[in-house]
Amino acid sequence: SVLGPLLFNLFINDLDTGVSSELANTSGRIIGGYACPSNSRPFQAALVTGRKGNWRIYCGGTLVDSCWVLSAAHCKPRTGMKVCLGKHNLKKVESTEQCLDIAEVKVHPEYDRRRNDKDYMLLRLNPCAKLSDAVQTVQLPSGCPNDGQPCTVSGWGTIRSPQGNWPEFPALSG
Repeated sequence: SVLGPLLFNLFINDLDTGVSSELANTSGRIIGGYACPSNSRPFQAALVTGRKGNWRIYCGGTLVDSCWVLSAAHCKPRTGMKVCLGKHNLKKVESTEQCLDIAEVKVHPEYDRRRNDKDYMLLRLNPCAKLSDAVQTVQLPSGCPNDGQPCTVSGWGTIRSPQGNWPEFPALSG
């Protein structure tokens, strides 16, 4: 299948969601972070364990096709894990959610776990996601971003550090 190599090549570019967002007040937030409005990132996937209404996040991912999620290879799923889409709060049952089985895992053939090189994998969903307002594939860009172009990064991480130590990622700070 050409889908795997194609998606790996496309993902390394900037991802444009088509949703404009302003950086919120950054006081007390990590890397200018803020809580996203509900379902404003319809491509955002969560690799989870647990049960409906009480999911535990394991890793994040991106819906790149109705049947495929792109994630980090170091997040290779364990038996019984699911991919949840259309979620905003992992601790609540939401009418928009789809929590699907993982039918196949394709780790990049050159992934090096010691160096985290080529740290990508594709997860084939079973069944495929039903696209809706709350579940959409990511809009891939037509080219590479320009140097210095602001980018938005989203995920399931915390927006506050319990230690009060903020990491420095200038390339991500926009």
